[in-house]
Amino acid sequence: MKNITAIALSFTFVTLLITTSSGGSPPKFKTTKGIESKGVSDGINGTLVFDKPIGGLISISLLSKKETIIRVPNESYGIVNATSGVDDNGRIAIIESHRKQHFLKIYDTNGQELSTVFEKPINAPYFKYLSLSPVNGYVAHVVNRETSVVGKGNSREILYYGELEIWDTKTKKKLSIKHDALDKGLSWLPDGKHLVFVDLIDRKESIELFRKNNFPKDLVQDIFRSKKYAGNYKTWPKVPVVSIINVETGDVRRLFRGWRPIVSENGKQILAGNANNWTVYNLDGNFVKFTRPPGIMYNGAVAFNQTHILYWGLPTEGSELRSNNRNSLAGPRQMYTLKVAEFETNRFETVIPFIDYRRRVGFGKFLTNED
Repeated sequence: MKNITAIALSFTFVTLLITTSSGGSPPKFKTTKGIESKGVSDGINGTLVFDKPIGGLISISLLSKKETIIRVPNESYGIVNATSGVDDNGRIAIIESHRKQHFLKIYDTNGQELSTVFEKPINAPYFKYLSLSPVNGYVAHVVNRETSVVGKGNSREILYYGELEIWDTKTKKKLSIKHDALDKGLSWLPDGKHLVFVDLIDRKESIELFRKNNFPKDLVQDIFRSKKYAGNYKTWPKVPVVSIINVETGDVRRLFRGWRPIVSENGKQILAGNANNWTVYNLDGNFVKFTRPPGIMYNGAVAFNQTHILYWGLPTEGSELRSNNRNSLAGPRQMYTLKVAEFETNRFETVIPFIDYRRRVGFGKFLTNED
């Protein structure tokens, strides 16, 4: 076990050596203003899971702030391209990539490999989002992705659209659900059979969602005028829409425009990113509020409940700043943080002070034996 300082060092030691020896120019550091508020992080409990190059896995308890090595880094494991969990039974899903194949593997928090659900040839599309259901043992991801470029200038975005694929880790069989999805976030409701995903639909069709979901007329007008809501895709012919699919029946319900959805701890609200801003909705689709926690990064939210949000954030002004570089061609890159903030006050506290933005992060309510 390690304390939070050791956690930060374990993320940075090897890569700092690479940065120092690469001779690249130091990054232009960005920070967020504010004063850290001790105790805010107590508002969210659960377990974080990260990859640790090459092939390693670690978990960190938000309650005890302790790190546990799930799998010691070793090149023989291959590259961890995606992680998800911890589910309610203490299991973690990962995509492990080798020279010729991708593997979907299930581990427990003690480091025991429980099963290999599938293996696919290495020429299969890259896996970005992976989502393990809290119960029932389903894993979702987007495959056979096609790439398209939309928007111009600052609103330019590369989109990846493909087939939503769901596997039953118990039977090691793929569910017969057929639906396309944008590879911009996946999140399960607590019942483990309703998956929140991102669809891509005609812009005019998306406008009807406001009426169907009973948005107040004055709010709808404000939304279409607001950069907070319109974001980068206000001129796109097709727009991302947060939707819910019942993976056992295939029924789909579209909710509202947005992407990178996160379901709340109690399953009653959804937090969705809209360009660089975030919005909280009730599950019935009704708007709740805009939110922008201090220093939130494009990577966005990891988890939230009714009062607090766990998110990727800029370092706090005046704190120690570090750079990281695993690719000498890219030059040194700033390391970021994971923070917890209160919705109502924007008081915040850093829980992970140094983290590479390329880390694969999973989260679940499951508490380890140490807690």
